[in-house]
Amino acid sequence: SGSEPSIVCLSAGSSATANVVELDDSLLEQCLAHHTTGLRLASRVYSITTKSASFPVRLQIPHSAMEGQLDRLAVMRRASPGDWPLLGWELLHGASFTTGYAEIEVEHFSLYAIVMLTTGLPLAT
Repeated sequence: SGSEPSIVCLSAGSSATANVVELDDSLLEQCLAHHTTGLRLASRVYSITTKSASFPVRLQIPHSAMEGQLDRLAVMRRASPGDWPLLGWELLHGASFTTGYAEIEVEHFSLYAIVMLTTGLPLAT
């Protein structure tokens, strides 16, 4: 639609140049549901690459969770290559969540998504 919020890369207080591609998230959604992980997607899946950022970089990633659900959110990163999207995802720690956005410091670019725990238990921080 063009009106959805997009990811923001903050590097040393300024926005870094980043190429952001929103991927088809239905495969990851199906994978999470099939494996009964208790997780569901709360954002688009973003593929982020850049040639001009100096690391670490802070990412601001838009999400769709409500205010009362923020303690159930986590950032996932695709850590290894392979057949999309079944393998290689890891949960990242150290993210801060506000209504509308997650912010996390990263050391390299990859695939990122925000997931919500749906079993009712807050994620450990």
